[in-house]
Amino acid sequence: MRTTDSWAGITALAAFQVYAFVMLFHDPRVPTIAIVASLVLTVSLMSFVAAYLWYVNLSRP
Repeated sequence: MRTTDSWAGITALAAFQVYAFVMLFHDPRVPTIAIVASLVLTVSLMSFVAAYLWYVNLSRP
């Protein structure tokens, strides 16, 4: 149950991040490269957290 809750939280946070980037960076004055770089950085950090949670889950006896 704890694992499902963790993954649900990560999924919800990732979905919100994508939504926030689309809404906040929808301004045409913001360069596309800045949007992509920011989104890639966020997804990378979220992937690191997901991998860490997966590793911790596997480490449990």
